Amino acid sequence: MKRLALPVALWMMLLYGTVPALRGAEAEADAALTMEETCLPATGAEAALAPDTILVKLNDATITQGDLDREIKAVEKIMLRRGLSPDQFTAMLAAFKPQILDGLVIQALLNQECTAQNIVISESEVKAEIAAIEASLPPEQTLAAELAQQGVSLEMLEEQVREQLRVAKLLKITVTAEDIRKFYDENRARLFESVRARHILIATTPMDDAAQKTLKKEKAAKLRQTLVEGGDFAQLARENSDCPSKDQGGELIPPFQRGYMTKPFEDAAFALQPNEISPVVETDFGYHIIQTLEHQTQTFEEVQGRIAIMLKGRATQQQVEPLIRSLKQKAQITYLQGTMPPPEAMFMPTDSDAPPMESASPAPAPQPAESQAIEPVTDQEAAQKESCWSRLIKKIKQARD
Repeated sequence: MKRLALPVALWMMLLYGTVPALRGAEAEADAALTMEETCLPATGAEAALAPDTILVKLNDATITQGDLDREIKAVEKIMLRRGLSPDQFTAMLAAFKPQILDGLVIQALLNQECTAQNIVISESEVKAEIAAIEASLPPEQTLAAELAQQGVSLEMLEEQVREQLRVAKLLKITVTAEDIRKFYDENRARLFESVRARHILIATTPMDDAAQKTLKKEKAAKLRQTLVEGGDFAQLARENSDCPSKDQGGELIPPFQRGYMTKPFEDAAFALQPNEISPVVETDFGYHIIQTLEHQTQTFEEVQGRIAIMLKGRATQQQVEPLIRSLKQKAQITYLQGTMPPPEAMFMPTDSDAPPMESASPAPAPQPAESQAIEPVTDQEAAQKESCWSRLIKKIKQARD
């Protein structure tokens, strides 16, 4: 079988920011052994297979153990670049290895269908699409840097773009200027507006009684009054805030969009005029005094390329599943060496009519490694040590999951 340039299980990661095959892989960890036994040979048997051993026959094509091994290595390289540890990858591999094999089957079927319909992509089309991808990146990012971060070479990208364009032609996918403008207008507030803000947090904990909370709220109110009377926000934040952002004078870096903070904090920050001081805002983390420094809105011209790419990806996701199902039903597919098709489809429809565009706005601040496994707060000292920014981000991620 022809070697694919980019792992098929991740074939939409770079262009469209989504990996349907890996969605929920962590949640499937408990079922990994069962899936491994059901869909692929046992580890010992698999290790003994020669690279040219045929695992799947489909029409006039074959998928070998070597094909599968190369895809797994390529997936591993990309996932490690994305911050996964070797041990984490090994633990997750059983959960998505069947989808990688199924991805090879799917890509072969799509290639066969494109060939049957004489769908050809020219070099100029590939270069134009890559130019559009590069133009869609934010000004501070470069394509070379993005590829390096993903562990993908330019040659791999070119080949994958060619495959994507073939599938788009096969599905007759088009995105009009009107589609792009409509998406921008309908989602501008949610996806393309952000604020630079700073705050002072007087933290509360679950152990605080009513009297303690009252004292903390009064402290926040006094600090706010000092600010209203011309006090130095950065200095007061450094001296009083319980959030690690105090080291930056209270500023939350980078700017944030709607949906990344708890609702009371978000509402206050977006409602403030530049340099305006908020009333005391109460959240689960305590009492905040917020100052919005700047409202940022990405213009249509800045993001139209990214929207076009995202809409193409979403349309592909939505339309490719029924095509794949039809191709599988018509094809002669024989699984060998104990392999079997996975229990779930490789490609899933999008979950939302307007999925998030991660590249459309500044990303939230990365969580410190220690915040990924924070134990429940059991005393005041532990509560004070945890970053309120990390807790805010973690809270919204938990809500989304």
